[in-house]
Amino acid sequence: MNSKRFTYPIEVAKYYYVSVVGGFSNELDRREVGINRSALEQNTRLTGFHDRVVLKRLSGNRIKPFFFKEPYVVVPLDESTPDAYKKSLSGEVVFSEWVMEYGGKKINEESCIGQRILMNSTLSKVDERWKMSLLSHIYSRLS
Repeated sequence: MNSKRFTYPIEVAKYYYVSVVGGFSNELDRREVGINRSALEQNTRLTGFHDRVVLKRLSGNRIKPFFFKEPYVVVPLDESTPDAYKKSLSGEVVFSEWVMEYGGKKINEESCIGQRILMNSTLSKVDERWKMSLLSHIYSRLS
């Protein structure tokens, strides 16, 4: 058993977690975020490769409606993904390198590392039929 205590993620409410950006890795796909496997097991109710999270920077002031945000699949990191794993030794969130090129605008990796983010996993806990019904209703009202 691993007796190490992990700093992140911190559960702030049921299905809501705060962590910091640990870096970017080419070992993750576009819509994946990685978190140290042991930190994930110790500090969260998230299931790797199953649960999805919607992310929000805690320092940002731009608000995008929750249902318009794209979810990321949570990937448990271990020694099989050495580059990503070393960027999440305390449970930090690691993004795909693709995110650095998002929208054709290059993101400075150093300015992102350490930024606090809120992970919302509520949608992973809701029945898929209910989600589709709700999204359909929202889109029909916008049309």
